[in-house]
Amino acid sequence: MNERSVLTIACGKQLYLNMASALARSFRVWHGGDDLTLYIATDAPQRFPPDVGNDPSVQFIDISARDFGEGFENKLHIDELLPARHTLFVDADCLLTGSLDPVFRAFEGRSVSVVGGERSEGEWFGDLQARCQRFGVSSVPVFVGAVYYLEDDETAEQVFATARDVRDQYDEAGFERLRGLPNEEPLISLGMALHDQEPVPDDGTIKADAMHFEDEMYIDVLAGESYFRGNSDQTTAWGVREAEPVIAHFNDSYAEKLPYIREQAKLKKIYSDGASRAWASTHAALTQSAPFRVLEGTKDVLRPLYHALWGPREIQNERVD
Repeated sequence: MNERSVLTIACGKQLYLNMASALARSFRVWHGGDDLTLYIATDAPQRFPPDVGNDPSVQFIDISARDFGEGFENKLHIDELLPARHTLFVDADCLLTGSLDPVFRAFEGRSVSVVGGERSEGEWFGDLQARCQRFGVSSVPVFVGAVYYLEDDETAEQVFATARDVRDQYDEAGFERLRGLPNEEPLISLGMALHDQEPVPDDGTIKADAMHFEDEMYIDVLAGESYFRGNSDQTTAWGVREAEPVIAHFNDSYAEKLPYIREQAKLKKIYSDGASRAWASTHAALTQSAPFRVLEGTKDVLRPLYHALWGPREIQNERVD
């Protein structure tokens, strides 16, 4: 077994495979040629583009014959997929803007961990105080599950086994669903609490989730730059308002906007089409950045008229059927 690895999951819609391909290309920028490998657990390895499929720093785990549930539930089985003694799980809708070596160092020595904080009151997929009382814990980790760290040991197995067991009483135990489905985050959180596992405090250097930083989002994968700024209404549960993360997470519809679509196009142009970095950057600016800004500007101008005539339009999200 390898000493370290990175793992992601991409199943179902081509959308998710395209995201995993962008993650793989950003991984290649920072770890191509070293001893770290990205493993993609997928039900369709044959549908990945040749530059990803033939990349020696990428390996596939075919899970087409396994039933890991729907939607978020597949992350409840990360412990069954570990390709190394120390594995960093990264969601497919993330991009890397630097080396992951400092991230492994930050998590080292923990059987299971996340980036977040501890809470015992408030709302997080249900009432936290009631949850703590029901399961006999003083607090639980609260986080966005774009990144999980696991070591291949008995404690990690216990954390995830507990999470899967509690899933069977998801509604009865007062957990709130996400997009109509059980969400893995509060389940793994409870498993961590019951087995004495703690999060790594969020200081904005490991990851940032786009939904918390709507004031400013800028990344340049090739240059290793990332800046996230949030307002008072959009911060993490523990008040992080500025971040310069190694892992940039573009959850929900943020993967359909700048800066994600520009970086995704840039990486594809370099690794799939063989373009130079300079031309790829120019091409992405012309085909992604400029049209997106014109479209958004036009929407802003016409939105009041549209609302007056037809009312607010239902928000569209390609991830939801």
